[in-house]
Amino acid sequence: MGMSASQARLLTITSRMNDVELRSQQIANTKIRLADESEQVANKYTAALNASKFTYTDYSSGQAKTVAMTVKSMSLAGSGYRLVSSDGKRVISKSQAQSFQASISSYKADHTWAGATNSDVEHFRNAQAVYGLQEKFGVSSFKEACKICGVEEGGWDKLVASGKVTQSEVDAYNAQFEQMFNASSGSTYNNGNTIQADGYVVVDDESFNDPTWLYQAVESGQFRIEQQTTEGWKETSTSSNTQIAIQSDDTNLARAEAEYNADTAKINKKEKKLDQQMKEMDTEHSALSTEYDSVKSLISDNISKSFQLFS
Repeated sequence: MGMSASQARLLTITSRMNDVELRSQQIANTKIRLADESEQVANKYTAALNASKFTYTDYSSGQAKTVAMTVKSMSLAGSGYRLVSSDGKRVISKSQAQSFQASISSYKADHTWAGATNSDVEHFRNAQAVYGLQEKFGVSSFKEACKICGVEEGGWDKLVASGKVTQSEVDAYNAQFEQMFNASSGSTYNNGNTIQADGYVVVDDESFNDPTWLYQAVESGQFRIEQQTTEGWKETSTSSNTQIAIQSDDTNLARAEAEYNADTAKINKKEKKLDQQMKEMDTEHSALSTEYDSVKSLISDNISKSFQLFS
């Protein structure tokens, strides 16, 4: 091999070695990301193993029954509990927020809702009723609700008498509306000054029905459970309320285990593929290094012979 050819070959080998080293580094970085991904999968599974929930003792059936607490269960009539944010806003579902918005939008009159006049009180009660009708029947008028229940037109009295809704539910709907209204910005609603319907915190349906989410939300310190007492709503906890307890939550354990096994198998498959690629890179790099040394030695010998020839 001539000097020029040897030099060209040496440059080619050097370029290829650089490519192999770069590829090896990329594979190593990918393996690091896989390790991070594996840790996340393990942490998610560990969280499922350690999941906890609040429970309370329910006596409504005449017998003591342990029930998992969720935001939804606390919003039901007669529960006596509610979840609020650290700034006092009630936590509600998307449907409740939509019902509240609909109730506000249904009555755009130029009135103050602070109860200054009988007209104002009636205006407030009408909006309050729409909220309950939306939540229970998905309608905005007593006429529509009575038609659904098959009774003559009337108010809550007719609907309660029909057995389609209980007075406890009506009271709960009224209380929910009033709490959200009182916590909202402003006190009037007219075309010039619209009340800001922000007196609540909205959570998605999955969180609304998830006991683990409730436990984590309270443990984070951003939310608190309150109980209705003769003195109003007061914060409560497992240390002050014997009805509330903490238990392990294995509701999603089977799904979490299946997801963990599936994700781990995918990661292991990717890792084996990367290991094989890394092995191929190491083999090629070793062969290139050997050839590099050989060509470099050949060039060195040619240079030595040339000096000897002209010396």
